Amino acid sequence: MKNQISCEQHDYFEIVCIRRSYISVTLLNGESVSGQAVDIRLTETKEELLVIATENKKLASGTGKQVEINLTQIKQLKSSGNLVAAHNFEVDFS
Repeated sequence: MKNQISCEQHDYFEIVCIRRSYISVTLLNGESVSGQAVDIRLTETKEELLVIATENKKLASGTGKQVEINLTQIKQLKSSGNLVAAHNFEVDFS
């Protein structure tokens, strides 16, 4: 498992969190998670987690309204359905 992502990749996650964008992420294991980007959280072990607000019942490591996903496990980030067209994009990290 990768320990870090590049600064360029990190910028995409920061942007969607600042904008509170609606996103969909595809994980390395093929699972997909959708919702609103909320924050990036640093754990005690220095892992960076993307926090997504979602209405789905149970996804990844979260339950109910929020899910936290390790940034190193994200294969693709798609930002779509946002009011400002320029805030909609797709990037593949593989």
